[in-house]
Amino acid sequence: MKGKWTVADAAVARTSDLSVRILSALVMLAVAAAALWAGGVVLDAFIALVALAAFVELVRLVMLATASWPLRAVGILAGAAYFGAAAAILMGAGTFLLVMVLGITVFTDTGAF
Repeated sequence: MKGKWTVADAAVARTSDLSVRILSALVMLAVAAAALWAGGVVLDAFIALVALAAFVELVRLVMLATASWPLRAVGILAGAAYFGAAAAILMGAGTFLLVMVLGITVFTDTGAF
């Protein structure tokens, strides 16, 4: 029936895009490694671009979460402060600290999943 989801449908939907996810992860890893290898302005631009993409996604989620403009403003301003501070800290960190922080984050997220 159209519009009704079953457990089987959920299982197919959950696993059907695995190859796309793996391929996109490999591409993102290659781009991040290239930016890290280039360092300097290239790495800073990459960090800023990733922070901006994450902030845009947050804005989309905030806009969907509430119709209240004051709540939207608070959410967007808090997100701007959060992503701006994170990008500034990562841009100021040395390569060793940057790799360490990202490694800890990846392994913590992987272990939690």
